[in-house]
Amino acid sequence: MADKRLVGLISVLMSLSLIGIILVQLYWIRNAVQVREGLFKRSVFEAMNASVNKLEAREMAHLSPMFSPDTLLAELFGNHNPGFTSDMNAFSNRMNRMDVLMHRMEFEALRANSGFSQNLQPVTMKELLSNEFMSRGITENFSFGILSPHKSTPDYSENKDHEKQIMESPYKVSLYPGDIFTPPSALSVYFPSVSSAVIKSMWGILTLSAFFTIFITFIFAFTMRIILRQKKLSDVKSDFINNMTHEFKTPIATISVAADTLTNPLTLNNGDKAHKFISIIKEENKRMNAQVEKVLGIARFNRGEIHLEKTEFNIHETLNSLVEKFRMQLTDVDAKITTDFHATNHIINGDPVHISGIFSNLLDNAVKYSPDIPEINVSTFNSGKYIGISVTDHGIGMSKPVQKRIFEQFYREPHGNLHDVKGFGLGLSYVKIFVENHHGKIEVKSEPGKGSTFTVFLPIENKEF
Repeated sequence: MADKRLVGLISVLMSLSLIGIILVQLYWIRNAVQVREGLFKRSVFEAMNASVNKLEAREMAHLSPMFSPDTLLAELFGNHNPGFTSDMNAFSNRMNRMDVLMHRMEFEALRANSGFSQNLQPVTMKELLSNEFMSRGITENFSFGILSPHKSTPDYSENKDHEKQIMESPYKVSLYPGDIFTPPSALSVYFPSVSSAVIKSMWGILTLSAFFTIFITFIFAFTMRIILRQKKLSDVKSDFINNMTHEFKTPIATISVAADTLTNPLTLNNGDKAHKFISIIKEENKRMNAQVEKVLGIARFNRGEIHLEKTEFNIHETLNSLVEKFRMQLTDVDAKITTDFHATNHIINGDPVHISGIFSNLLDNAVKYSPDIPEINVSTFNSGKYIGISVTDHGIGMSKPVQKRIFEQFYREPHGNLHDVKGFGLGLSYVKIFVENHHGKIEVKSEPGKGSTFTVFLPIENKEF
């Protein structure tokens, strides 16, 4: 119980640690994405403002013959004034800020009257934005539009399908930020795949993060699997030792009692009694030896030290011999063992000793797991190149989860009392090993409370034999 609690505690702590690592990783990834989004947004606005400034500079350069400080002041004071030059210098010195303001107003008026901006903006702005974005490493596709206040649609939209997105885009800057009288228009840019752009810029770190997270999760799962497997092996080992101790305790005690009885002179002088106790000792010794051989046999087979000695023989004769043997052993309990042989081709090629051991184990299980008077049926039938041999009982049956594990070595279905059924949990493991090594297969059908049917299929035609 303490070991189970310790394993459970370790599992919980390791799980919490793994979850914590993953959560911290996700937190830092989220922060990194937000930082990258902020950098992307800042770069976009820098590129847009630079594009707007360059656009305005181009328009001013184009319109420069139409206005200049000298032209503006000449219009104000007139070229006919003899003191024009001195007055102009004096005015410029005193009204430098006013000069800039008038300069801007004149540019704004000329731009509005010339119609130059309407023709220049879309083509030039696309070129300017592309260059500025490219210089800042922004290579994503984009659409832009020019917006006027109090309008539900753009004055100009590069892509009509994106008009709504352009209107709602967070990337907006004033188109002519220095305008004084003209209602402020705005440049708006829409990126259809801005999220993928941010993820793309972090592809390397995200890939490494995902790899190490998966790797850590795999190591965790692998470690837990090893821990649970070792725990299972430890439990199996403990159960095996307990079962073996119990299995050997009874015959040892019986032999001890029989031996003590034989030391009594009265028993020694009574030939029949002496023979009876000697037979008991021999039977118990034979029983213990059979259990030991079963354990050692499977161990030797796992090491590849057992070789099958195959020969052709009649499986019906072997089954009849086994059935008669079990009938004799169960005469005291009125057990009923019937046969129903329908196979017409019943000559197989195999190891008679292990084939006999296979069905001896199946019959023994049918008896052990029949709490009342055992009722067992052994039947045969042909199925293609196989002969099927079924052993059916009307015992306690098995659930589906138990059926999946009954062929594991040392596995025994729990019934509360560990020793209510004799055995080491090796019988069905032995059966499966030697059935498969005869190129056969075994199937089980069972329901709790309704009994079980084990069907062994052995080849009757196999060129390897």
